Amino acid sequence: IEDHVLVAGFGRVGWTVCKLLERSGVPFVALDLDMDRVRRGRNEGMPVYFGDASRIEVLRAAGLQRGRAAVVTLDQPGLAERAVGVLRAHDGKLIVVARARDGNHRKRLEAAGASAVVSEAVEASLQLGAKVLNLSGTAEERVDESLHAFRRNDYALLDAMLEAREEAEPVRRPPE
Repeated sequence: IEDHVLVAGFGRVGWTVCKLLERSGVPFVALDLDMDRVRRGRNEGMPVYFGDASRIEVLRAAGLQRGRAAVVTLDQPGLAERAVGVLRAHDGKLIVVARARDGNHRKRLEAAGASAVVSEAVEASLQLGAKVLNLSGTAEERVDESLHAFRRNDYALLDAMLEAREEAEPVRRPPE
């Protein structure tokens, strides 16, 4: 396989990303450490394999050197950060998109080398807000403009709020 997307993690988010890629005709290879998830994916005819996406030899076996991009959907923050770091160390130009749990995790993924990070909490909130705006009669283009403006401007505001909170109270990271 070549010119494919490497998907690290095949839980709810990884499965959804893989389905989107599949429906768009984009080849992919997914990796997961949960054998039940791997089996379910394989039973659906999807190229899902057992493997630790934070290990370069596993990524190479999945065709990393021939891939077009990688997406890290892992739900374990430390493992996700390691996977992003390994991907970035392997190829400084590879597109690496990662899922973050929150603002702190987003910043760590960016520091590890992610090309783009999607914060699940913020993006879910934006989608909920967009849905209520649409259903309550707000024009689609107005909703799209609002989402774009939030992503452009308010992520910086969220970062400033996060930094102020960190200064007041040190961040406690959950155990890995």
